[in-house]
Amino acid sequence: MRGGARRLREQAVASRPDSTLPAPATLSPMDALAISPLEHGVLLTALIIGVGIYLSYPEFVPAANLILPFAIVIGLGLGCLRMARRKVATILTPMFCFRVSLLFYSGFGSLVPVLGGEENLAVLQTFFYFNDEDLLKFNIVSLLFAIFINMSTVIGNAVLSRLKFDSIQKSAVARLIEPSNISLLVVGITILVIGNMVYFIFILPFQFGLGTGTVPQVLAQVALSGLIGLFLCTIWSLQNRPKLAWLFVGIALLLSAIGLTTYSKSDVIMPLIMIGAAYIYARPTVPRSLFWLVVILTTFALSQPVTSYGRGVIFERYGSTSAPAGINERMNIIVDYYTEPTEVRDVEANYAAIRFSYVNIGAFAISEYDIGNPIDTYSRSWAVFIPRF
Repeated sequence: MRGGARRLREQAVASRPDSTLPAPATLSPMDALAISPLEHGVLLTALIIGVGIYLSYPEFVPAANLILPFAIVIGLGLGCLRMARRKVATILTPMFCFRVSLLFYSGFGSLVPVLGGEENLAVLQTFFYFNDEDLLKFNIVSLLFAIFINMSTVIGNAVLSRLKFDSIQKSAVARLIEPSNISLLVVGITILVIGNMVYFIFILPFQFGLGTGTVPQVLAQVALSGLIGLFLCTIWSLQNRPKLAWLFVGIALLLSAIGLTTYSKSDVIMPLIMIGAAYIYARPTVPRSLFWLVVILTTFALSQPVTSYGRGVIFERYGSTSAPAGINERMNIIVDYYTEPTEVRDVEANYAAIRFSYVNIGAFAISEYDIGNPIDTYSRSWAVFIPRF
């Protein structure tokens, strides 16, 4: 009797619907990539408000420059959350990355000249002096871009659905692909070891002045693959041996610390991004996502002034920010940043926030187009079809 009751309880738990994630068997990739009507509504409403103010109510332009970026953050944020909750694997897709990138650069980034203070605005305007109307144009173009990509996804999903893409994928493609007997941990460790061997043997020595010549770009790409290995190993450990995940967190922190000595923000935050993505992939919850978002943004904000100061000192000494410098010299520069402030450091402008803002570049491009001086970029679009090895 006890065994039968236990089996009934297990069956009840197994059949209980998940309150956060739909069952993978009933949710196709096309469903997970579908655009939310709420996301569409937020973006379209903001676009209508922005165009209306630009055409008829110029006195409300400053207010529009607050409303539109917040609408981009909210709309695309809802899209990211919907994708992660419906099918966590979609956080690795280009559509998710597109939303995150536009959310930060055209959402939060467009708020920097509005809410960031006079110092940040002055730094942005050194490249191109833009006014409130130029900023509104940029925000409208950003909204149009987001809506266009979303609509393209909707149309693409509709076409693939009519072609019964899911059934084709499950039948023809599935017969060609067999499950691998190699453990995810083995694959991850292999990539992690190879990538970091290339990084420590070829990339770092040249940055620290221990080698001469130029490192081939293909080696730099192989070195970056180590981050993929870190991601795969962390996923495996979280799913099988959670305590082992701390080892890979430690490796990520070590790589971030080494990245600080190279004065590269991407080298500092990319290991943390991969670890955070693995934790979110293993269990996609809003608190966990917010935690890693705060960790990554805080690390970026803290490392940005240090790396900028280091590059500035290297440029003053050698005439190039990419000039090789020894590890001792680099460490001394980092220590000097905290102990001996100099004119190289700008304490007024928040360069961490400025790096998220492309308003000055976007406003310049729009202005050039408006005065009849467009760039013929699209005439060379055929170049993307040339294979690169």
